[in-house]
Amino acid sequence: MLKITHIVLLKIRCSVVPMRKVYLFFFYLLLPVALIACDTLPTTDVSNKAAKPSVQEKPAVESETTLDKASGAPAVEVAADADSVEPKKKIILDGDMLFNLLAAEFTGNSGNLDESLEYYQKAAAEIDDSRVAARAAYIALYGKHYDAALQALDRWRELDPDAMDLSQMYAVTYLKLGQPDNAVPYIEKMISGTHESS
Repeated sequence: MLKITHIVLLKIRCSVVPMRKVYLFFFYLLLPVALIACDTLPTTDVSNKAAKPSVQEKPAVESETTLDKASGAPAVEVAADADSVEPKKKIILDGDMLFNLLAAEFTGNSGNLDESLEYYQKAAAEIDDSRVAARAAYIALYGKHYDAALQALDRWRELDPDAMDLSQMYAVTYLKLGQPDNAVPYIEKMISGTHESS
């Protein structure tokens, strides 16, 4: 009986590994795979299309990853939608930016919203992409970090002042903070936008 108890205790003691180490192990294990997969994605050539694509063929968002010639870092070209007339905006991701994005996703998927929010806040401050700031705002609101949500919403508004969900997010955040007077202009903007579109 003593041997069985000793073996069970030994197994329990050996299997207790801090979860952070496990996550870091899998992060470093999967990082090269993710980078290789991004490098081998096929790119599409839209210049060869003769006519305007039909509604089924038209992509909602178009992006392409290349390497920046000067720094060698991944550069992502982003267009708001297929009908936009503006040229694509290149977003150059260095190692720290990519790490912050991947770490934010991994920690968020593991259920650690506080740490995920920290990584997203760092990424939103460094990357001029409204989608990153919007993701930080959604995570902050979901995690009930309303002051952090306001900071992320300010960054989102700075990058994309015409975003559709921005007024709703501000209104909800101010209401959750117990500041209904600050929420009123955003609610009025949402109502006026609804009447204009009908």
